[in-house]
Amino acid sequence: MQQPEETFDSFITDLKLKTQSCDFGELKDSMIGDQIVYGIYDKSTRERLLRDTKLTLEEAERLCHTSELALQHAKTFNDVSATVVTDSFKVAVVKRMMGWAVPQKTGKYVLHSCKWYGGRHQPHQCPAFGKMCLKCNGKNYFAKQCFSKAKSKTVRMVDETELIETFFVGLVSCEDVYSNHHQKQDGKQDSVSDDMWTQGRFKAFGGPRQDGL
Repeated sequence: MQQPEETFDSFITDLKLKTQSCDFGELKDSMIGDQIVYGIYDKSTRERLLRDTKLTLEEAERLCHTSELALQHAKTFNDVSATVVTDSFKVAVVKRMMGWAVPQKTGKYVLHSCKWYGGRHQPHQCPAFGKMCLKCNGKNYFAKQCFSKAKSKTVRMVDETELIETFFVGLVSCEDVYSNHHQKQDGKQDSVSDDMWTQGRFKAFGGPRQDGL
C-alpha cells in the first residue's frame, strides 16, 4: 500500500523489487498493474485506473504520474492563495488600527475615498469629474470640497476687522462733534453742531436706519 507522503516513483519501485523474487513469468506486468490499482493512495486516481478496461502497466504508470503532478500543483496553488488572503487580511487590520481608510468592496468593485467628490465611488467614475465648483468656479470638484475655503475665511476675517476699525473711527468722530456741541453757547453754532453730530452718527453706523435710530 502506498503511504500518504510516499511518491508514486517510490511506490512503483518497491513493487517491482518485490516481484523480482516471485516467478510470475508473463503475468509479472499484470500483477504489478493490479497492485498499483489496489495500493494507490489517491482514490480519484484509482477510479480513473478502474475505468480503463484495457489498462496496461505502462498506461497505469503514466496516469499515476500525471495525477500526482496535478495534485502537487493544486496544493501549491491553494497554499499560495491562502497566504495572499491571510496577508491581505492582516494589512487591512493594521490599516484600521492606524486609522487608515480601507477601500470597501461592493460586489466585484472596490469603492475608494475621493477628495474631489467627498465620498466613495467606483474606479474612474467620479461624479465630480467635469463639474464646476459653485464657490470658486473651479473644475472637477464640488463646492463642499472647495479648496478655496481657507482663503475665503481669511478674507472675511480681514473684512470684519476693517469694518470694526471703521466703526470705532466713526464713533470717535461722533464723540468729538457731540462734545463740541455742548461746549458751544451760540444758538446758531449749536444748530450747525447738531447737523454735524447727526451726519457723523449716520456715517458711524453706515447711514440712516429704517427704525429711525
